[in-house]
Amino acid sequence: MSRRSAALAGLILTLASALPAQAAVLESVRSGAFRVTLSTPAKTLVQGSNPVTVAITDSKGKPARVKVEGLSVSMAAMPGMAAQKAPVVLAPARKPGVATGRIQIPFGGTWQALVVFADKHGLHRVSFKVLAR
Repeated sequence: MSRRSAALAGLILTLASALPAQAAVLESVRSGAFRVTLSTPAKTLVQGSNPVTVAITDSKGKPARVKVEGLSVSMAAMPGMAAQKAPVVLAPARKPGVATGRIQIPFGGTWQALVVFADKHGLHRVSFKVLAR
């Protein structure tokens, strides 16, 4: 292999390692003119800390001009167990319609996620179920 080919191969490997991992969509739901998607780099949520991304797109699939106000994750009370909340920390959004953060899942099961976002018409709330193993 020539030096030039080796240098090019090294550059390609460096760039490829800098690319973000393909995120797995945990859930994607339509709400009016918007689509709200919750994703994670892992295949599923697991017990412990999980990186997540909330992305909101318009009817054309382009990032929506909205501000993600919050994400909460909870589990309803069941016999012998009080209602649970999974701690969520969202970082300030770097661009409209997207927020990243972490969910601390205390144990596996079906959790209820609630995404709150705002546009020029006011607040919107979208809820859906997500599974943690």
